[in-house]
Amino acid sequence: MRILILAGDADGNIGDQAIRTATCMLLRQRLPDARITVVTDRPDEVARELGVAAVPKAAPAAQLHAMREADLVLIGGGGLFQDDDSLLKMPYWA
Repeated sequence: MRILILAGDADGNIGDQAIRTATCMLLRQRLPDARITVVTDRPDEVARELGVAAVPKAAPAAQLHAMREADLVLIGGGGLFQDDDSLLKMPYWA
């Protein structure tokens, strides 16, 4: 199974980082053969830390490709769906 994780502002938020890390750990426990990919601002570092593939957040074409290839797309990490700090945030994550 191929799983893509969109983790919001995880790179700049320790709580979101914890949620992303825990999500990857739990997925590995339940689905040890799953191929996990994470969208991130720090693809090399996050891939190394979590043992996952990573797609740069600044590469929308790569993100779309990863979405098409995924069997499951998880959207998680803190308050992704809020409109209090940016008019672009809601449409971007949706």
